[in-house]
Amino acid sequence: MRWKAFIIPVVMTASTVVLSACADTSPYVYRADMFNRESATFAKGPEDISEAVVCYTRRKTTPKIIRDLAIAECAKYKKVAVYSHQDLGLCPLMTPSAAHFRCELP
Repeated sequence: MRWKAFIIPVVMTASTVVLSACADTSPYVYRADMFNRESATFAKGPEDISEAVVCYTRRKTTPKIIRDLAIAECAKYKKVAVYSHQDLGLCPLMTPSAAHFRCELP
């Protein structure tokens, strides 16, 4: 009887670790209205941007990858990426860090 009380937490913990290891933690450009079907830019993307935000995890990402994503995103609008700041809380738990870049005219 006592071993059952021990096995259940161990199985739950192991399952959580395995599932989180399989999660995709690749960095990506964050868009606030990406999944909002009521948004005017849904499935089209915005016509112009002033900021690019890259969500990432520090364990699997390098500064070069983050910078390249921001440069590519701003370049879509014929702008250059200029690093602004970092924060936590905007991006989901699996990619908690957010690097903010201003997209400025060259």
